[in-house]
Amino acid sequence: MNIDLPERFKYGTSAFLEDGILKVRSDVKIRELITKITLARKGTRCWYCKKILCKDEITMDHLYPKDLGGPTIPNNLAPACSECNVKKGCFTEL
Repeated sequence: MNIDLPERFKYGTSAFLEDGILKVRSDVKIRELITKITLARKGTRCWYCKKILCKDEITMDHLYPKDLGGPTIPNNLAPACSECNVKKGCFTEL
């Protein structure tokens, strides 16, 4: 499975891009890494209402819902405010 990565990405010394390949140490928390990659690619605005979100307001929405087999990878995730994320629920669009 291919994952779209930002052109430049570094997660401390634990994860970094080298020749287009994401190198990750074994002690990295994958969920946090996936969130960081998603935010680096898609920004911190709500994907739906475009509100600028503070760090503690961001939820990750599965564009193609997990209930329908959507993977938890940056290509399928988008930052969303909790209101929009709840409203969308397990549908594919708002």
